[in-house]
Amino acid sequence: MTEPEHHPETYAFTCGDCGKSWEETYERQGNRYLVNGAPVRSPLAAAECPGCEGHTVHVITPELVQRARAAESAKAEHHHHFPRLHRH
Repeated sequence: MTEPEHHPETYAFTCGDCGKSWEETYERQGNRYLVNGAPVRSPLAAAECPGCEGHTVHVITPELVQRARAAESAKAEHHHHFPRLHRH
């Protein structure tokens, strides 16, 4: 029997208690998640803030992280600033 492939998944987290934001990359192996080869709980289950140890943590999925990074790196080619017209 062969071992399932590992797929890296990066999740972004924000703590609703202290405001800390961070990212963590997990290796996904079937339904298991690994960090540095060690099994960990799913990032979607009971995430804990490394700053304040709070549990009001918001998780952003890998797809949204990728979309946000693409939007940040995209050039705003069609974004023009026009002089503001003042009414007298």
